[in-house]
Amino acid sequence: MSLKKLYLTIGLVLAVGMQFAGTVPVKADMNLRSTVAPTAAKDLIATATAEAKASNKAVFIKFTASWCIWCRRLSAALGLLEIQKPFSENFVFLELDVLERGEKEALENPGGEDYLKQWGGENAGLPYCVILDKKGKKVADSNQMPNQKNIGYPGSDEEIKAFLGFLKKGAPRLTEAQQQQISSTLKKIAPK
Repeated sequence: MSLKKLYLTIGLVLAVGMQFAGTVPVKADMNLRSTVAPTAAKDLIATATAEAKASNKAVFIKFTASWCIWCRRLSAALGLLEIQKPFSENFVFLELDVLERGEKEALENPGGEDYLKQWGGENAGLPYCVILDKKGKKVADSNQMPNQKNIGYPGSDEEIKAFLGFLKKGAPRLTEAQQQQISSTLKKIAPK
């Protein structure tokens, strides 16, 4: 494979991957320097809500930032097959990039921080999660720990229990078996 084809293949893989992170490729030149414009939070939420309504699911929104290790850990955990299946059966998943610093502010989904504030996450830390019903109304947030503190990454037994309660508030069809699968997987991968 020529070097040019290799660069084009890598660029395509990165562009497709960025679409799942709430960004849409705008343009790319032959040198693979792409300009990426994040999609506005309101547009992503509208799309997710429409999908949730059509599939009779809730919308799970995770507020994230590139610098947040716990955000990346939660994304990785939710991507595990053992958790992904019950999630995909109950939720439309959406990540909104917020609270970036310096040059990385360009990664933010425009309007995302406004939703973070509106839904109680202004001082909660990241990751911060919200569940919307299929009409787009907030039904739960991750401020489920004592004193309404954010769960963040559910690694301890107490955080995992709070996370499951949060999920159940947002997705009443989440079965006991699905909850057990999520719980056992989170416990298995919990930071030691």
